[in-house]
Amino acid sequence: MLAQRYRGNPTIIGADLHNEPHSRATWGDGNPQTDWRLAAERAGNAILAVNPDWLMFVQGVQRVGNDWYWWGGNLIGARDFPVRLAAPNKLVYSTHDYGPGVYRQPWFSTPDFPSNLPSIWQKHWAYLQQEGIAPVFVGEFGGRSVGQDVEGVWQQSLLGFLRSNRMSYTYWSWNPNSSDTGGMLTDDWATLDQRKLAMLASYNAAPAGLDAPPLAGPPETTQITTAIGASLPPSGRAATVDRVPAADYRVPMPPPGARLAPGGPFDPDLNHVLAGVGGPNDPDPAHRQVRAHDEQLYLQVFGTPWPYAAYATGGGSSR
Repeated sequence: MLAQRYRGNPTIIGADLHNEPHSRATWGDGNPQTDWRLAAERAGNAILAVNPDWLMFVQGVQRVGNDWYWWGGNLIGARDFPVRLAAPNKLVYSTHDYGPGVYRQPWFSTPDFPSNLPSIWQKHWAYLQQEGIAPVFVGEFGGRSVGQDVEGVWQQSLLGFLRSNRMSYTYWSWNPNSSDTGGMLTDDWATLDQRKLAMLASYNAAPAGLDAPPLAGPPETTQITTAIGASLPPSGRAATVDRVPAADYRVPMPPPGARLAPGGPFDPDLNHVLAGVGGPNDPDPAHRQVRAHDEQLYLQVFGTPWPYAAYATGGGSSR
């Protein structure tokens, strides 16, 4: 079982229990043949019994009553029929949201577009996090246009909404052969779409009222707040510990080729960095090797050394 195989692996944080429930899938009606909420509870609790550390990502359905939405995106039913897990703090609701390039939903054609979008998102999924019920993760969104047409305005509006509500996401897709959305790579499968990168970079800007600016360099980061341990072995610390800022630690999205080295630039656990895992004083040569690789990859991709680098400390990209 995957949950058992990857237990204790810090690079795997959870399981998305099912991709895009739709069609006959229901929520909260108690039908054992169709009620996705009940199935998610059974699956989630079975996984947590084997791997209690994982997060359980539960997508919505397509239709609740007469309300039709995106496949896996409709979480209206979770208000009255929440997912019940043995460990409630492991629950993350997940949604998918798309633009007119996938399907021209009626809200894209109303006179109040795009000002109508926040209320639609709030109704279908955002309320869960806004009201403190449970965190929400936007597992998919994407489109070809980032301009001023309907699709581009929708993308930019959604990204701004996620930023202002401090919601996390993953972007669809990397490959360019997703026919209705395109990808982060252009059609040559080698060149990054700089327009999309620029759009996604706007997510890094601190929302109004927040004082934590993003680190310079990476085009997209995920903010992770980590409690720094009060006592760590001094002999194991990296030489760059003095440059660690406050507890707000931003982790760059791993690029292709990243080995996700513990203690390296793509490790979300700041304690590993502070403890010098993979640093020059780490006795494990495999740890040192993969961290050096990831530090060099960071330098190549972002054009600047990782702020806590122990190995790749030179300036500029080698590409």
